[in-house]
Amino acid sequence: MEFKKILKKIEEINIESNIDFKLKLSDETIWEDVFNKLEYKSVLCCNSFIQYQYIYNLSFEKTIYDISIILFFKKKPIGLLPLFYLGSNNSLSYINNDTDKKIFTPFFLPDISDEIKDKALISTFKFLFELKEFLKIHEIKIYFTNPFLKKDLNLSNLNNNFKLLENYDLYLDLSNSVDDIKKKIRKSYISIINKEKSIKINVFDETKNDEKIWLEFKDLHLQVSKRKTRSDESWNKQFKNLCDKKAFFFYLEKNNKLIAGSFFDVTNDEAHYSGSVFNEEARKNNISHFIQYAAIKFFKNKKIKWYYLGKYISKIDELNTKKDLNISFFKKGFSSSIVKNPVIVIS
Repeated sequence: MEFKKILKKIEEINIESNIDFKLKLSDETIWEDVFNKLEYKSVLCCNSFIQYQYIYNLSFEKTIYDISIILFFKKKPIGLLPLFYLGSNNSLSYINNDTDKKIFTPFFLPDISDEIKDKALISTFKFLFELKEFLKIHEIKIYFTNPFLKKDLNLSNLNNNFKLLENYDLYLDLSNSVDDIKKKIRKSYISIINKEKSIKINVFDETKNDEKIWLEFKDLHLQVSKRKTRSDESWNKQFKNLCDKKAFFFYLEKNNKLIAGSFFDVTNDEAHYSGSVFNEEARKNNISHFIQYAAIKFFKNKKIKWYYLGKYISKIDELNTKKDLNISFFKKGFSSSIVKNPVIVIS
């Protein structure tokens, strides 16, 4: 579908007289201003991460439009909704993988009342439903995402166009002391870390702008994956985010050769686990445990409030493999909270 037709439809949608939806592209400065004042500055709303996701999706999509939305209440901005249109399979999504296409609920300013938030959420669901119908999309999935307790939301006025699915995410509360954080980590992991105190994890130093280390990580990814999984442009964007202090990279070298690395996107409020690569030697020596622990201490020192590790998976099913289950089990060992973040499925 042509971009201008989608934009015209977005402009025409009128859900509730006091709630308006305007494109991020229409005023990038408002988006940035709202982001800096958000109640919870999720990585998902950060411009550097949105730009990376756009570039990443270009590896697989012939057509992609950034249709991220700024929400207004009585003409004043109240929240942000990152969103893409993906043309190859005619879908609305933001985080896109082989098994799922995710949209997220809006992220709100701190001084917005619960009543207005609820109204804006319901309006957002209706807005996305209308956009879905216009694009003739079968269904969309909208995920709640933050580390806080969710109150029940009355969805009765959405009629029969939705269903609610359970979903859980893993977080680590970094506001606790280092000792208390350590108590939350699985004891067997602490034992592994304590046995090999000689292992020193490096943190990428953006002041040196050492692209050689980053290219070694990229090459290691190719060796381990045995195929090129994404574009050079996406790697270049992550490196730029590193140099701009929008991300951190932790790695281990042996005999002047990089054998393990993990990449994290960050804001003041959140560190977001975005990916790792380990060669066979690093896996055998549990280097992933050392990197996670080093990263946690680093984030704590930087006064980042929460560490988001990823989705919590408790069983194998049609969407989750044994590998997914094992990865989730590993991440859970470094978390303090399993947070209920339900999914709204609109069909």
